[in-house]
Order: sequence, then C-alpha cells, then structure tokens
Amino acid sequence: MRILLDADGVLVDWSKAASRLMGVDDSDPVIRAKLKSAKDVVGIIGAWEDIYKVIDKAGESFWMGLEKFPWADSLVGALQGLDCQVAITTSVGKWAAGASAKHKYFAKAYPGLPLIITKAKEFCAGPTSLLIDDLSDNLKKFEAAGGLIYHWPNQYKLLDQDESVVKAIDDIEKIVRTVKKML
Repeated sequence: MRILLDADGVLVDWSKAASRLMGVDDSDPVIRAKLKSAKDVVGIIGAWEDIYKVIDKAGESFWMGLEKFPWADSLVGALQGLDCQVAITTSVGKWAAGASAKHKYFAKAYPGLPLIITKAKEFCAGPTSLLIDDLSDNLKKFEAAGGLIYHWPNQYKLLDQDESVVKAIDDIEKIVRTVKKML
C-alpha cells in the first residue's frame, strides 16, 4: 500500500508563512475564526495574484522558512510504522523557486522519504494508494481516479485543539488496516 502525504496544510504551515508575507495576523481572533471555517486561505489573506507576487519576490527563502506543524513528525512516524510505502506529495503552483526549495527542505526534514512534486496528484491514484490532503479539490480528483482518500482536518482547528490530531492519525491507521486486510 502507498500513502501519499500532502505537504502544505498537513506537514508544513504554508498558510501562516503566506499570511505573514501578506501582513495578515492569523492569530487575530476574527481572522482566526474565518480561517477555521474556510476551505482555503485565499481571499482571507489576499488575492491569488497578490500572494503569487509576494511569494515570488521572497523566492527560495519563503519555502525554506516554512514551519513544520507540531504533529508533523509524529504523523510521518505513525505512517512509516504501518509497513507501507510513504511519500510526500506537493504542488508548487507557478512559483519558480518552489520545486528546488521544497526538494531541499524535505530532503533535510525527512531524509529518505520520497518527494513527489505535481499539481496532478490524481496520477498517483490507485486502489491501494491513499492520499492524505487538506484540500477537497485534490481529494475529489484522486478519488475519481480510483484512489483512497483521507481529508486532513483544518490546520487552525488542530492547532487550537478544536479537533484532535490523535483521532486523525487513528482514523488513517484504521483505513490502512482495513485496506491491508483486503489485499
């Protein structure tokens, strides 16, 4: 079985880094409430065109400065303990510096863990491939292509403990055990 683990929003805090560049304080209670209910931070922190410009201007330093979530290492460790092939999968959008910087970042953060950089995660789908992602659009495409999915909870709800990381990891482990029994 293969487990494909999204990077931004699951392992690293792209939203916080982008918010800071846009001058938005994601700890402000009003902003935080919006971020908890949103499916995407765009629109709350700024328009895509503006976000692209500031990240492009920041270049590689933006990507290299992404902070891991507090649960990132325990999530990766739990998945590696399931006797499955685990890879990080991520998109870099249209940022030129994104691919090389993410490669450097994840090679250092998780040495030996494969990194798949693609906007089309559904090309990795199959009946024994599980995508863990925070974006519904990615999950819908992956599932339509024949893959298994787990919708990772909203990062702000996890950070504020409105939802449980332990429960999320338990849910993923149950999916993997169920699929492995059928193999």
